[in-house]
Amino acid sequence: VEFKCEEHPLGTVGKVDCNLNGDGSYISLGHRMPGAYQFATTVQDWRYYREALTAEEIKRLAFESIDEDGKNLRTCERSDEGGDTDWKDVKGKGCAWYQEKKKTVSTICSTEEVKKNCPVACDFKAKCWEGLPN
Repeated sequence: VEFKCEEHPLGTVGKVDCNLNGDGSYISLGHRMPGAYQFATTVQDWRYYREALTAEEIKRLAFESIDEDGKNLRTCERSDEGGDTDWKDVKGKGCAWYQEKKKTVSTICSTEEVKKNCPVACDFKAKCWEGLPN
């Protein structure tokens, strides 16, 4: 994110403590200069807050934000959710086997049954960052 205002040089990233409502104010996202180096992906959700958010407010936004259809926007899995099951396929192979085999056979986790039962082993849902350990 790039902020331009009188108090900060162009390109400053971090806490914004200047007025971004003036005629000379500018906020960019995903490029260095207006129109250059366009984003190669989609921004799911971007917000600007006038005041600093608390850690609890940030966590709530990260884990509970929804789109206009009510679908949760979070794409990661918390440590208290889901995870791999103790499921075994018809040949007795479990999630640990699939995780190891995926290193050499990239399509090994392609069936719906494996995806459902071994989301961590098969890297279908990334783990959420939940903060530094205490």
